Amino acid sequence: FRHVPLDRLLMETDAPGMWPPDQLNPHPLQDKEGKPINDPSNILMVYEQVAKLRGIELNEFAQQMEQNFTRLFCRSASTPPPSK
Repeated sequence: FRHVPLDRLLMETDAPGMWPPDQLNPHPLQDKEGKPINDPSNILMVYEQVAKLRGIELNEFAQQMEQNFTRLFCRSASTPPPSK
C-alpha cells in the first residue's frame, strides 16, 4: 500500500472471508458455526489503517478513494466500450 500511487488504490473489506484482528475489529460477527466473519461495515477500519500506514489524514484518504471509485466505475458505466 505504501508504494501504490494513491490515485490507483481502491479499498474493500474482503468480507466475509477475511476479518480484521480482534483488537481492530469494531464489528465482530460469527457465522452459524461460530466462526468469525467480516462485515462490509469494517471498511472504515480499513480506511483508518491504510491512511495511518500512508501517513495521511483519514478524510484525505477517504476523499481520494471516492474519487478513484467514481473515476473507474462511473465513467465505465456511462462510457461505451471502445470499438475494435
